[in-house]
Amino acid sequence: MSDAKVQGGHVTFTVTAQGERWHPVDAAALLAQVKGRSVADARTILQQYGEVSISTWPSFVSTIPNLDFRVSLTVAQPRRSGS
Repeated sequence: MSDAKVQGGHVTFTVTAQGERWHPVDAAALLAQVKGRSVADARTILQQYGEVSISTWPSFVSTIPNLDFRVSLTVAQPRRSGS
């Protein structure tokens, strides 16, 4: 905050404010969007939400499985971007 300035009967302060926001994501809904898609397509879909890491086993698998017991998705806690 700056020093007060008096002008024409008004006292003025200059202040700076900063805020952050985030929107929680629904992991189940995201998983439904990528099941059965290629790893490349899944990565493209998920990248709009932040950093994406996709691991398959065996490594030559190129499609996200459709079966729930063969796939999982973890949503990390939000991180602050640069200030």
